[in-house]
Amino acid sequence: EAAGVEANIMSYHSITNPESQWAVAFDGTNDYVDLGTSLDAGNTVTASVWFKHTTTTVPSGRGILSLGSGTFKWELNTGYLAGGQDKLGLTYNDGVAAGRWIHNISSGLNDGAWHHFAVSFSAGTPTIYVDGAVATGAAGTANVPSTDRIGNGGNGYFDGSIDEVSIWTQALSASEISNLFNNGRPGLDLRSLEPEAWWKMGDG
Repeated sequence: EAAGVEANIMSYHSITNPESQWAVAFDGTNDYVDLGTSLDAGNTVTASVWFKHTTTTVPSGRGILSLGSGTFKWELNTGYLAGGQDKLGLTYNDGVAAGRWIHNISSGLNDGAWHHFAVSFSAGTPTIYVDGAVATGAAGTANVPSTDRIGNGGNGYFDGSIDEVSIWTQALSASEISNLFNNGRPGLDLRSLEPEAWWKMGDG
């Protein structure tokens, strides 16, 4: 996708009336947005997404955004087991056979309010941001995705709403990501930041 241009969503799967005024709601059962199979963004890449949910049940790692069709695969997801659904997770591969997994990131995020989740990879090394601030979690291993999707990845389906999904083929700085969060949703006109892809998710 040309830099600075809103990407075309390839296809909705099982989503009824997908476009609201400001976001897309996912039912946690079989809803997802298929982004196609041509988004190999490399291992220096930034992803940004707004989400909200109230989920307290498994499956673990409900997918928020996944890029799995390229060589460097990664996924933003919710937390581990029922007790961890208020947290976030990140799975990715950096040459490790079993994908790396950072889980139990932050807490209290299944409160039904909008939250911002971003990751900035520099040559495969991630820096994670939750609501504009650097966040950390526990390390483990987990499967990486094989598809490019919003609302699903290598594990479960997301149950909640997702908005303003964007990807850059560069590592955005902490101040740039803080600016994305502080401007809220729908927030900035991202074309000035030249994203590789930008899905507004229903706000025109």
